[in-house]
Amino acid sequence: LPEEAETSSFAGSVSDFPVVFLALSGDEDLNTLRRRAEDVLAPRLQKIDGVRGADVLGGTDENVSVVPDPAALAAAGLTTSDITDALEENTGLFPVGQVTEGATTYPVQAGSAVEDLEGLRGIVVAPSGDGEPRTLDEVADVTLVAAAPTSLTRTNGVPTLSVSVTATPDADLVAVSQAVRDALPELASLVGGGADLTVVFDQAPFIQQSIDTLFQEGLLGLAFAVLVIAVFLLSVRSTLVTAVSIPLSLLAALIGVAAFGYSLNTLTLGALTISIGRVVDDAIVVVENIRR
Repeated sequence: LPEEAETSSFAGSVSDFPVVFLALSGDEDLNTLRRRAEDVLAPRLQKIDGVRGADVLGGTDENVSVVPDPAALAAAGLTTSDITDALEENTGLFPVGQVTEGATTYPVQAGSAVEDLEGLRGIVVAPSGDGEPRTLDEVADVTLVAAAPTSLTRTNGVPTLSVSVTATPDADLVAVSQAVRDALPELASLVGGGADLTVVFDQAPFIQQSIDTLFQEGLLGLAFAVLVIAVFLLSVRSTLVTAVSIPLSLLAALIGVAAFGYSLNTLTLGALTISIGRVVDDAIVVVENIRR
C-alpha cells in the first residue's frame, strides 16, 4: 500500500455471526414495525440468557422535510434564513458556560431537543427585521418523508424486516436458539400490528447434526474395530482393550477441551470426528502388533 494509505484492524470470532436470523412482517408499514421492534422486540431478545445483541434491519430511513411557504413568509416579513436560525437555535442543546464546585467543573447547557413533529412545528420563528413571529407550521410545511430505499428484503414474497440475534462467546448456541424459538409467540404479541416472526436461518440444527454425526461415527468406528479384532485375532482380551481404549481416548480429548475452556462448536466437533478414524486405526494396529 502507498505510504499515505490509512489501515485499520479489528478482532472477530465465530461468535460475531448471528446464531438466529428472523424475518419480521406485519399489517403495518415496515418503518412503523421497525420502530416498534427496536423499542420492544430487541430489548426482550437481549434479556434471553446467552444473547449478546439483537439488531433490527430493513425499512427505509426517514427524514423531516421543512418546505417554506413563500407567500406566508412574505406576509409575516420573514425569510428562509429566519427559519434556518430558528431550527439551529431550538432543536438541540448548546453550551452556555460552566459551574465550578470545589475541584470539579461542570459544563452547563441550555435548550431542549425536539422529540416529535408537533414540537418541531411549534418552534417560533423570530424575524431578523420588522416582521412578526410565527410558528414554523404557519410559514412552512413540516412532514416526515421516507428516503428512497436502497435494498429490499422479501420472505415468502412478503416485504419483511430482518432481526439478527448474536450470542455471547461462552453461550450454548443450541440453548440460545431454542430459547429464541420458544419466545417467538410472546415477541410477536409485543410488536403487535399483526406481526409475524419467521426463522430464516438457525445455527442450532447444524450444530446438533454435527453432535449426532460425532456420536454416530464414534459408535460405528468402535463397532467395526471390535468386529475386526474379534474376527482376526480371536482374542477376548484384545477385543476388550480396543472397546475400552476408543471411548477413553474421546473422553480424554473432551477433558482437554473443558480444561482449556474450548467450546463444542463446528470446528471442534469436526476435529473430534476426524480423530476417531485415527484412534480406530491406531487401536487395530497397536493391538495387532502386541498380539504378534
